[in-house]
Parts: sequence; structure tokens; C-alpha cells
Amino acid sequence: MNMTKRRKGKKIVELHWVDAHRKDGWRSDKEIEEWNEGDGYVRQVGFLLKEDKKWIIIAGGLGEDKTNLCVHRIPKGMIIKRRNLRDLI
Repeated sequence: MNMTKRRKGKKIVELHWVDAHRKDGWRSDKEIEEWNEGDGYVRQVGFLLKEDKKWIIIAGGLGEDKTNLCVHRIPKGMIIKRRNLRDLI
């Protein structure tokens, strides 16, 4: 089956967002300071699956059988820029 007929209407979006990070175990003050130097900046393109007031959910791929690959659920408060690229034709 043609994917575009099956999954018609999915928008492609580009998101720029800052990711949260976690480290397990005990960390020295020096390790924390070095870790704090990174910004966690992510630029990601995906198919918009769902959006509400708090979250945006995107997928890296769409299957013909209504399955989704590499799904990310991102809090809107972490998104610093969004660009709608186009509708899936």
C-alpha cells in the first residue's frame, strides 16, 4: 500500500530544543562543573504525530501499517524554536 495514502496529513516539523541530562552515581564538584559546560542543544526533524498544551510528539519514520519509528515526546517548555517544513503529500 502507498504510504502517502495511508498516512496522509502528517506535517513535517523541525524542532530546536534543549535536552535534559542525568548522570548516575556520585560525582565530584569538578565533574559537575565540566558537565555543566555542555548545552544539550538538539535540532530534530520529524513527522508531527500529536500536540497538546504541554507536549509535542514526533516520529522519525512512518510505517504503512500505522506504526511509527523513533518516537520522541518533548515537553514544549524545552522547545526554543519550531519550523513547519511541509505537509506530507
